[in-house]
Amino acid sequence: MSVYVYFGNVSVNQWQGDMGVQLSKEDLEWLNEHRQENAQVVAKDKFHIFSEPRQMHVGSDIVEELVDRLSKYDYSNAKRPCAVIEVAK
Repeated sequence: MSVYVYFGNVSVNQWQGDMGVQLSKEDLEWLNEHRQENAQVVAKDKFHIFSEPRQMHVGSDIVEELVDRLSKYDYSNAKRPCAVIEVAK
């Protein structure tokens, strides 16, 4: 049996700094509206960013829009690697 343990709670502003990007006002507002503080069960229209390991868990209803919004930025100055590795349904 595998157990996954995640720690922490990262704000959109913290994530933006770690990724070395300056989000547009529209994207920043959208992300803040859809970020969920509590990580117990991420709602279908929300996401949560953990600090360790640094992962973003995304609800099924916003995956495509989130990827569309974030894929337009250049992450070459990121302090941490960034990749979409799995979409859970």
